Amino acid sequence: MQQIKKINPLSLGYNLALIYLVFGILFSIFLLILKNSSNFISSINPTVLTLTNSQVFLLYPLGYAIGGFITGYIIGFIYNYIVKITGGISIELTEDKKLNRNSDSRQETMSNSSSDSKPNSDEEKNERKKE
Repeated sequence: MQQIKKINPLSLGYNLALIYLVFGILFSIFLLILKNSSNFISSINPTVLTLTNSQVFLLYPLGYAIGGFITGYIIGFIYNYIVKITGGISIELTEDKKLNRNSDSRQETMSNSSSDSKPNSDEEKNERKKE
């Protein structure tokens, strides 16, 4: 098990802002459908009816994104203080075998390309002597 000991509040804020932006776009589309449908007009907040379609499509996603950023920043800031008490969130990480194969082939490629240069450590020197 590994633990998350610190979260960058700005990074969390940016990520939540993008997630909330997507939800804001979806919500504004849903709201525009309801607003333009005569059957559901009575169930909509009267202040929404005063907004034009473009205002709804711009203001709701923007408001959601700003709210998501502020929420993410506050959560990250608070988490960094709470983690001192709780020890952090425990997560279990596994290695993807496909990624390992790709990284192994990259390492082999890098070691082959570096074989022309001088060995840096005693281990590398001994390995080259064995080859």
